[in-house]
Amino acid sequence: MSDPLALFSLALAAGGGRLDGVEVARSVAAGITLLQRSAPLVRALSGKRAAAVLPGGSLLLTALAASDGRGLVWVDPATASDAMVTEMNRHDAGAVFTTFEIAERLMPLVSSARPLVLLDQAPAHATVHLPDRAIAVDLGSHFGLSLEGDREAEGRDEECLLHDGQVHTHRSLLHEARAFGRSAALTPVDRTCTIMPHANVDLLVAGVAAPLLFGGEVFVTPQEDVAHIREIAATRLVGSGHDLQVRLTPH
Repeated sequence: MSDPLALFSLALAAGGGRLDGVEVARSVAAGITLLQRSAPLVRALSGKRAAAVLPGGSLLLTALAASDGRGLVWVDPATASDAMVTEMNRHDAGAVFTTFEIAERLMPLVSSARPLVLLDQAPAHATVHLPDRAIAVDLGSHFGLSLEGDREAEGRDEECLLHDGQVHTHRSLLHEARAFGRSAALTPVDRTCTIMPHANVDLLVAGVAAPLLFGGEVFVTPQEDVAHIREIAATRLVGSGHDLQVRLTPH
């Protein structure tokens, strides 16, 4: 049996960091609890991938955990609605993790056999929308998350994230994030602000996964906001506009 920390989301949770003000372990535990408490979601995902129309923050980690190691198709929220559905159909996604605002655009286009899972209130609650009803799922009363295992586990050589025509395995994502974290000398005291205007796997690795694996705190923002960066007392700024990876203060 493979090490549980060979899964990307569980490895991030084991780092002990925080993302968008939420403990990563709590976000990941919420995703696992969602799958345990929603039989319709389990049936919808049987033999299929999942899809996430979400930014690259804590809700994406909840969706990854709820995918239970399956490939998650990450669709940029800025994508046109019909193109989103085309991408989900192409990759045979059995359910979609998203937010209420995005779901309003998708509901007329999505197959009735494909549940929409709204994560606006995660990690406390989620809502699973089915053709005939909406099911509220309590995610906050789980019994904790076991994170025992090898924290250097190389990762499963199975698809984890699909984006922009590329397949990223648990192994490749963990390898790249650890390598970046070591080269950047990341520590648990780092507070990283990651500017991610669009779904971007490179930024997810360098600006989210790497600092979380090393126990740091991460805030994801869609645009550079100097006031916000000062407010959170960020020590690192990561973005893609000019290949920006800046340490704002020394260790």
